[in-house]
Amino acid sequence: MVCGRAVYLHWYMRVGKAPPQAWSEERMASAEDKKPVRKKPGRKLPPGAADRRQFLAVMNGDVIKDLKVAAAEEEITASELLEQAARELLERRKSKQAKKR
Repeated sequence: MVCGRAVYLHWYMRVGKAPPQAWSEERMASAEDKKPVRKKPGRKLPPGAADRRQFLAVMNGDVIKDLKVAAAEEEITASELLEQAARELLERRKSKQAKKR
């Protein structure tokens, strides 16, 4: 085991002094056992968001403000409101194309 504290322990052993209690081998070993398991960094996604991907859109500032106000009134996020609007637009477009054929 080579870590900062272990280096100091070896120095104390070479010099012939007793290491401080906080640095004893037993306490260091028990501290190693108690180390928390490190989780991978990352953000937790809400349920059902695993299939979502980020999409960047540039809009007029007034449109963005109105969009956020409308989303707040509906009690949903702006992303959800945009997704609903896009689905409705695509559905209308699809039905128009079907009528032309």
